[in-house]
Amino acid sequence: MYDEIFIPWRELVTIMYDRNLDNRDDRVVKVLYTRDCTKRYVITEKNGMFTYELEYIQRFDDDEWRYICNIEDALPAQWVPFHNDSRKSLFDSMDDLMKDLVSQPEYIKHFK
Repeated sequence: MYDEIFIPWRELVTIMYDRNLDNRDDRVVKVLYTRDCTKRYVITEKNGMFTYELEYIQRFDDDEWRYICNIEDALPAQWVPFHNDSRKSLFDSMDDLMKDLVSQPEYIKHFK
């Protein structure tokens, strides 16, 4: 548990690396991180169909942290979707997914 409300950003990013990947309905196939590890594309597969979602780290504010810090294994931040749009494209192969993903403006800006 992290007792301090303030955790330096670099330490927080290290703490959050590969967190919250196991609590998904779909099987995580691949995770792509930005160089600074503050954003990630999570590629998942379910029933032979692939999809991806861009996420970023959102630090809890002081009030939120005081509310949850006594919960066992509580983290000082969470991964949240970059877009609030719940629609996702489905792909029947990783190749098709990657062709689409690398053409996304966020990928070009943050992942190349």
